[in-house]
Amino acid sequence: MDNVSKIKQIEEEVVRWYNKLGRDLPWRNTNDPYSVLVSEVMLQQTQVDRVIPKFLEFLSVFPNLETLSRATIADVIKCWEGLGYNRRAVRLKRISEILVKGNYGEIPNEPDELKRLPGIGTYSANAIACFAYNKSVPLADTNIYRVLSRIVFGVTPPTRSEIDTLLNQALPFKSPSDFFQGLMDLAAAYCRVNSPKCSECFLLNTCGAGVEFLKETKLNPKNSVPYYPRQKKFKGSRRYYRGLIVKLLRKLGNDEQIGIIDLGEIMELETSDNSQQEWLLSILEELRNEGLIDISQGVHSIRVSLPSI
Repeated sequence: MDNVSKIKQIEEEVVRWYNKLGRDLPWRNTNDPYSVLVSEVMLQQTQVDRVIPKFLEFLSVFPNLETLSRATIADVIKCWEGLGYNRRAVRLKRISEILVKGNYGEIPNEPDELKRLPGIGTYSANAIACFAYNKSVPLADTNIYRVLSRIVFGVTPPTRSEIDTLLNQALPFKSPSDFFQGLMDLAAAYCRVNSPKCSECFLLNTCGAGVEFLKETKLNPKNSVPYYPRQKKFKGSRRYYRGLIVKLLRKLGNDEQIGIIDLGEIMELETSDNSQQEWLLSILEELRNEGLIDISQGVHSIRVSLPSI
């Protein structure tokens, strides 16, 4: 059996299992494209368990594109607290403005149109088209890459582009949304990175890696995962301080500002050191350029705040 046929073969089994035992996630209980858009932006770099409560909170505050488009960036950033990567909140706000103004509040159903929106790359565009409109498009996140790699290629992983090619060749799928959601749930339930539960998995007899893992206990399951870049250490990184600045500004009242010297002291920086002050200023400029903060010149020093618009 060729590799494309292997992928087509498992679709029905995965869909059947997913419909019976798939995770009950709030964004799956609706056909509302806006809810899917919000969930996909939140899930871009955040784990499911952290997203669930923030997704529900966000929709309660901004239930549709119109309410989100009318909100201030400061309000959106405050509601985003706890998810990290705050620029996603600004991009989501910009998306709402673009769609309300130019698309009559409708979210596009074609990936090429979705990719024109800020912060929406190929994966997110395909995910929205698939999960909101059940479009049969190639879709693979880290989890799907892992599952398909093990099923099709066994313990020796291919490149991600090889799996992308196979998915394109296997189109169309009969139940694309259920199939890809099922693969994600399969990854969470059984096909884990370090400790896969192969003996419990319903695809054991189809999987090229499962039998090998059970037979040869010295195999390291992690070596069967297609390569993906590891994140650098977070604490003390530039990303850490970017998040810390936004976190501190969230605590300010509406239209309240804080001076750069006070900000530096709270962050435990030595702002009397010119190099540290320049480094802090470079981060602030970066955040301002991304629409995350405002910077103004006060009487005695530069002052910063969340955007007032």
